[in-house]
Amino acid sequence: MKPKTVLSLLAVVLILAGTSYFLLSDQSSNKNKNQMGTELMKDLPLNAIAAITIFGPKGSVELRRGPSVWQVKNRYEYPADFGKIVDLTKKIKRTKIGRTFAATDETLTRQKLCDPKDQNASDDQKGIRITLFDQKEKTIADLILGNTRQESSGGSGQYLRYADGKTVYLVNDNFSLLEQKPEEWLEKEVINIDSKEIKAIHCYAGDSDQPLYRLERKEQGAAPKLSSPPKKGVVDTHKVDQVFESLSPLNIEDISGPPRKVEDPLPKTSTRLEYQLYDGKIITVYPSSHSEKDSETAQYQVALTMDYIQPQTPDTPETSKTTPKKDADNKADDQSTKTDSSKNNKKKEAKSSEDIKKEAMALNEKLQVWTFELAKWQYDGFITSKEGLMEAKKDNNNPSN
Repeated sequence: MKPKTVLSLLAVVLILAGTSYFLLSDQSSNKNKNQMGTELMKDLPLNAIAAITIFGPKGSVELRRGPSVWQVKNRYEYPADFGKIVDLTKKIKRTKIGRTFAATDETLTRQKLCDPKDQNASDDQKGIRITLFDQKEKTIADLILGNTRQESSGGSGQYLRYADGKTVYLVNDNFSLLEQKPEEWLEKEVINIDSKEIKAIHCYAGDSDQPLYRLERKEQGAAPKLSSPPKKGVVDTHKVDQVFESLSPLNIEDISGPPRKVEDPLPKTSTRLEYQLYDGKIITVYPSSHSEKDSETAQYQVALTMDYIQPQTPDTPETSKTTPKKDADNKADDQSTKTDSSKNNKKKEAKSSEDIKKEAMALNEKLQVWTFELAKWQYDGFITSKEGLMEAKKDNNNPSN
């Protein structure tokens, strides 16, 4: 073949190659442009999700939809924070694509998109893997979340990819607060009692029936008072309020071990606090001993039970016994048009003693099998001595006083 012919053919090949490159580049660019602003997982069936696993360098979480509530499987199936689960799944569904590019090895390590189970990758190269399953344990979605990206304009985004995909997506949402530890997914609020609903608090030593102290209200709405206060010293009203508000709400940090059987005894504690409510419920708190030596490792634990004793009906005033029936009937007739509707509304709103008892017993079944771990500030609300309710003595030698 003549050299001139070879050169001509080579020129044709180069032209065709160049044309193909620009056509493919243009198609890829158009594809990316078409994807921008679209939801990455718009077809995600939220109602079909029955399990979620979160696996990262700092820990792992297993969430399962139980018979009645979502549970943290690797925390002894304790109830999970349903609100957090809803927020996460909705966030995944509404995530929109900003940019896409190839998932090269360099990109994966730089954007922390390596599989967290990859033993060849270091922790600062690994992402967080989220897998969603249906009720038959079939995978619905499998994503790896990488670095977040902050825009100079104030916006934020996140790099992510499908676990088996070859494309990296920069999406508009940010998953930087996603927790990798199971205790962070527990339903943290155990109980929430308005302090105004508490009639009295009695503190006891061990199994003794003689209280160490009693805080009581003379009537609903009145300030609680310490019965038989010490002759010396002044009761600190802030500390009294602290005890009354320690259940409004009671939030936990974690649970301590698996649940007990209902027939198993509660952990032995040196003191217990009995909260008596106006509606007849009685909540008993058992603060366990703990170590103050190392605040980083100290555990502040409590157990809880709930009981019910029907409140005593207030005595009828003597005057009502001597009021003539005719006069009483006349008064009732005069006020009937004004009060009938309000009485009916109150009857609808008020719970019967049987309903309150059932509510207390049902809650007791859930509470009594667990030992809860609390933050120190929350645990300190359960003051277990009369002296602890007193104002601190002032140092008269201290110039600041």
